[in-house]
Amino acid sequence: MASVPERFETFVLRELPELPRGRTLLAVSGGIDSMAMAWLFVEAGWKAAIAHCNFCLRGQESDADEAFVRAFAQAQGLPFFSRRMDARAAARNEGISVQMAARRLRYAWFEELARQEGFDFIATAHQLDDNFETILLNLLRGTGLRGLQGIPLRRGRVVRPLLGLSRSELEAWMRAEGHEWREDRSNASPDYERNYLRHRVLPRLDDLRPSWRQAFGRNSEFVRDAVALWEAAVKEQLAELVDREGDTESLDLKALRRRKGGRALLREWLAPRGFHSARVTEIWACTRSGAHFASATHVVWHDRGRLYLQPRGTDTWGPLVWPSSEEPLALPDGRRLVAELLEAPPEDFPDDPAQAWLDADKVQWPLVVRPWQPGDRFCPLGMGGRSKKLQDLFTDLKLPVREKRRVPVVLCADRICWVAGLRADERFKIGPKTRQVWHLWLAPADDAIG
Repeated sequence: MASVPERFETFVLRELPELPRGRTLLAVSGGIDSMAMAWLFVEAGWKAAIAHCNFCLRGQESDADEAFVRAFAQAQGLPFFSRRMDARAAARNEGISVQMAARRLRYAWFEELARQEGFDFIATAHQLDDNFETILLNLLRGTGLRGLQGIPLRRGRVVRPLLGLSRSELEAWMRAEGHEWREDRSNASPDYERNYLRHRVLPRLDDLRPSWRQAFGRNSEFVRDAVALWEAAVKEQLAELVDREGDTESLDLKALRRRKGGRALLREWLAPRGFHSARVTEIWACTRSGAHFASATHVVWHDRGRLYLQPRGTDTWGPLVWPSSEEPLALPDGRRLVAELLEAPPEDFPDDPAQAWLDADKVQWPLVVRPWQPGDRFCPLGMGGRSKKLQDLFTDLKLPVREKRRVPVVLCADRICWVAGLRADERFKIGPKTRQVWHLWLAPADDAIG
């Protein structure tokens, strides 16, 4: 059987043939995957440099990671770049998770560095197991055909040259060669979904069918090819079906229903405009003229068997469906609603109306977000369960009329659970028996419309 370096070079020459001829910036954390990628580039003799992000999340361990990677680069005569980043501060400012903030900071810096230093490629160390974990998570969360592709082999100048190798192969090779790496203790915790799959699920697949990785690799290639054919066919059919007049597009829904694969075509038309699968299903089944459906950026209405699609302003919006906590919900004015599941109630609660803490057992996803409507009532936190008209709350707070439409009202199973930015509902509050907590917050946007 070919060695790991031989298989690595064969995969790259087949899938990324231009990579060996360019200059590549290697994203190296110090962990086993990224160090294996760095050593493979060194052995192949390809032009490369090392980039390391220190997010300062683990104190001295983070600094030791940076020193380790720096020493490797110096020993191999490779250019070395590093940057310290405050991922926690970025997460607070952007209203997103620390992991998401770190990812955005990392890729933004890589792109900046590549432009400044003239690198042709940015290589990350995602390997075959990472790809399978991503696809399995996509399946668990709900995915279309594209989600079955997993991690893209290339996106812009970002490439993943290790996607042809598994984690176990890389580790066995690194140990056999005597190469060192750094361990991040958080990677061993089963509390994260990906780690749970890595440590609890994949080993069971190894027991069931040891050769599953090879079959999975072949299937990934089949799916990528199928998606390419699918996208070409969709583009061609939508060009025939969709009429355009100014900023309005229209489509004959009755004719689409008679066409094979019509619902999939509708999804492809609407998904780039922010309509998720459940809402597309509602639109597909709609027969009532005058019915409106909205995303954060567009509105669709049904008129006598035909659908009309138009960009929307910020003066009229909603309802929006917030399918899950995986991604923030974008509001029309640029603000975002963000959710994070906490394993226990916090010790103290900041006096911040832009945040809410709800008993997770009382919250059922998906949530619906819309502007207030006349007659809306809820039970403001701190009033002992007594209901109050939302209009009266606005009056008490002396909220300007133009601000009322901007207030996101969050509903769970048709009940208001949070008037975002103002008050949570008593019925969803944390109590002595609370086990997990949904922490929701309203994140501002620099370009928000006042």
